[in-house]
Amino acid sequence: MRVAHHTDSQALVHIFGKGSRNRKLLPMVMEAFLKLREYGVIVEPVWLSREDGVIKYADLGSRDFHSDDI
Repeated sequence: MRVAHHTDSQALVHIFGKGSRNRKLLPMVMEAFLKLREYGVIVEPVWLSREDGVIKYADLGSRDFHSDDI
């Protein structure tokens, strides 16, 4: 199974593709990739600009947050 992960984070695309130099982050990334491989899932990161309609739609829920909301 292939899954496209759309993101506006170029850092995330780089980490997915080449790993991370961050000693705390790399083991977490590796663990996730190994688990995905175990289940036969291939994640393909796709960078999109923040101005892209897909990213704007995905961000709608996080852009209207107020700490006093119940």
